[in-house]
Amino acid sequence: MEKQKKTDKRFLLIFIAMFVFFFGLAYMLPYTGDDWAWGGQIGIDRLHEHFRNYNGRYLGNLLVIALTRSNLLKSFVMSGTVTGLVFLIHQSVKHKSIATLLLSLTGLFVMPRYIFRQTIAWTSGFTNYVAPTFLVIAYICIIKCIFDGKPKFRKGTFALTFLLGLSSALFMENITLYQIAIDIIIIVGTLVGYKRIFAPVISHFLGSVAGCAIMFTNGAYLNIANSKDDYRTMETTSTGILSRIKENLFDVIRKDLALNNVVLNLFIALVCIALVISFFKKDKDCKLFKKLFIRFNLFIVISYAAYSLCRVIYPNWNIFLNYTKYFESVFVLIFGIALIMLSLLCVDEPGVKLRLSFYIVSIAILTAPLFVVTPIRSRCFFCGYMFFVLFLCEAFGYVFNEKHSLIKNGNLSRILLAFCICGVIFYTTLYGYIFVAERDRNTYIQEQIAEERSTVELPELPYQGYLWDSTPNINSMWGDRYKAYKGIDKNSKLEIVRYSDWKESTE
Repeated sequence: MEKQKKTDKRFLLIFIAMFVFFFGLAYMLPYTGDDWAWGGQIGIDRLHEHFRNYNGRYLGNLLVIALTRSNLLKSFVMSGTVTGLVFLIHQSVKHKSIATLLLSLTGLFVMPRYIFRQTIAWTSGFTNYVAPTFLVIAYICIIKCIFDGKPKFRKGTFALTFLLGLSSALFMENITLYQIAIDIIIIVGTLVGYKRIFAPVISHFLGSVAGCAIMFTNGAYLNIANSKDDYRTMETTSTGILSRIKENLFDVIRKDLALNNVVLNLFIALVCIALVISFFKKDKDCKLFKKLFIRFNLFIVISYAAYSLCRVIYPNWNIFLNYTKYFESVFVLIFGIALIMLSLLCVDEPGVKLRLSFYIVSIAILTAPLFVVTPIRSRCFFCGYMFFVLFLCEAFGYVFNEKHSLIKNGNLSRILLAFCICGVIFYTTLYGYIFVAERDRNTYIQEQIAEERSTVELPELPYQGYLWDSTPNINSMWGDRYKAYKGIDKNSKLEIVRYSDWKESTE
């Protein structure tokens, strides 16, 4: 009892520390890109028009309008959501420990910057990608008992899951379709396994269908299908669909789905090695063919992790010259299959086995709609990335459970804590510097407005690789939106200057 109280206090301290850190991080993040439109008159105009012919992401649109008008509200909501996301991932794991909690947080810290800067570090990206991911994993946390063979729900859960299904269907199109698909799979699975259907799953399905109907009745999607949208397109002919699938797969999906997840891939490979070693120790009479098949799948996982690392170290390296993109597209598919095979063959607990397989299948379903639409960006893979984190934490919890000597001694927890501390220091210093630069830039802009200059100098922000569209294209609508957002006269010209040059001139 005393030991449990001590552990609970540690959990509480970690969550408080996480909330404080993410609150400070969110507060330091500047408004960039689409935030300038949502936080100005354009956002209000879209609201008055009920987002007619814009998109069906109604909750995401309402949330971003609110968050772009109050930095304190933005900081509170973003911190609560990201901290809650880490908490839900931890709660979804069957064999929980402080180590699995720290590992889920580490998963966020080692996220590729291409995804991080378009989701965690960008208000508009956060509302459309992080918020619905939180709701999706909350649902998984509720129904996890189905995987363990002990389906038992509290009274009123069906109402909660209906609201989760409805609300999470009003953010991102691929997540909306994912929910319907995954509920159908779960319903069929429970009919086969339990000879019954559970009310929370049915209610979530109905909520998702209702949300899907609300979303896709927005006129924007008819315009996209009829090629009348200036920004988004979707192929409708068989030839066009095949062409779009190849283009999206070779240009974006093969990289952003898993290849860029370098550190996470290495963690997954290490846990899979430990999983296989643990399995062979327990099953010493394993048949030769099964043993070879397991080793082959482990080789695939290790090779993919090593290859992704090599691609980062040597980005210009093309292992098969012009055919490298085909190789990488097949490799990521084989990597996913290998993870499922290792889960099915090396995990003894049926519940954990089902969870691990479910997470990889979820990634595939989330990715499927992205093959036929354009444009797609790194942010579209945030939810899939978090499912990889779920897979990692679940496998880690199974292999290094409480009975394992390393967990008992706290060695793994200390290592992961060190990773988290490094992540906190890195992001605090990086975005702290950006925060100071943005503050100075705003002051400089206001001084130029007061002087009624016809040309307003706009210094670039430092570390632009960790921000999304922090400097507007002055010869496009983004320049006009930036001027409107900052109160710059629309007839004034913007002139971009390097941040280092500007700092030197002001010192």
